[in-house]
Amino acid sequence: MPTVALKGDFGGSLAEFITSPAWPEFIPLYLESVNTDKYAKLLAAVEKTIASGTKKQKGDSLEDLAECFLESIKAFKVEKNLNTKTGELDRYLKVSRIPGTFLDDWPIYVPIECKNWKKPADTREISILHTKAEKMRSSRGFMFSRCGVTGNESTDGWGQIRDLFSSKGYVTLVFDLNDLRKIVDGESPLKMIEQQQSRVCLGLI
Repeated sequence: MPTVALKGDFGGSLAEFITSPAWPEFIPLYLESVNTDKYAKLLAAVEKTIASGTKKQKGDSLEDLAECFLESIKAFKVEKNLNTKTGELDRYLKVSRIPGTFLDDWPIYVPIECKNWKKPADTREISILHTKAEKMRSSRGFMFSRCGVTGNESTDGWGQIRDLFSSKGYVTLVFDLNDLRKIVDGESPLKMIEQQQSRVCLGLI
């Protein structure tokens, strides 16, 4: 399995480092680097397309912002335009597992969906994302949706996300535009992903 090589002045082995009391405070330093200027420009591009962009411009701008969000985490690499025998993946995430973090047991490949729509994504979009994840044998999926997903009933998006986790252990990670705006105010993408995963797993959504 791929892992990330961590370098620093700890002086001991990586195994010793990640079991030391100092490891948690070093996780963001080693695993995250947000290019705030680039991110702010990509966010502004999304905001601009909402008012006056074409369908393609809207889609491309949100995909670019999602990529910047994800790749600020050094364990993540966004890959594009994969044609397989089971279909086409516009974008998917390749994950390097990090010992001692919540990424330790993540799947190596994770599908990504981006919806720059004026309405929330619904159960159909959640199902499409889950189908892609199943074909990749992945237990995670990212949904970047400008307006989030539909409500809490079992026939709605959040209800389906709960059902997919309780029945299959599959975690859908949803980020809307308000979530993505928080990065320019100093929020950590790594912590946001961990918190969203916890919310799904603990039934807090």
